[in-house]
Formats: sequence, C-alpha cells, structure tokens
Amino acid sequence: MKQTKRTLHRAGWRLELDRSEIYPEDPGLGTPALVIDPHGLSTTFLCAVSTGEMNDGAALPDDIHAWLERSWDEVEQFLA
Repeated sequence: MKQTKRTLHRAGWRLELDRSEIYPEDPGLGTPALVIDPHGLSTTFLCAVSTGEMNDGAALPDDIHAWLERSWDEVEQFLA
C-alpha cells in the first residue's frame, strides 16, 4: 500500500504532499502539493515554483525557491 501523505521540511518551510487530494475527474479541484511558509501561509507547489511567490505576492526566498525546484521529481514520483 502506498503512503498517502508526506511532508518535506526546510528552514521552517513545509512541502506537504497528499495523494487523497488528487481528483482525476477534476484535476483543478484538489491541492495535492502545498507549500507552507513559517507563518502558516500557503500556496500550491506549482504556483510557488512557476512564479517564485506565495499567494499574497510575497517573493519566496531564493534558497526556498531552489529547494522547491530541486524537489520537482520527488513530488511527481510521490503523487504518481
């Protein structure tokens, strides 16, 4: 049985992966990969990687953005 949830950590930031948030019939419905900052604010993994920002427009620290980019393959493999 595959693990359903996984959390990756770096410098107070979290990348939360959750297979139960995948809806094949409606791919835009769930949030299977969330980035959460040290204050509890979140954005989707894809938004964070593609824009380098949180939902409120705050820029990600360069090292966090680089960490997220390096995590791309791991995220895809876990959620597959």
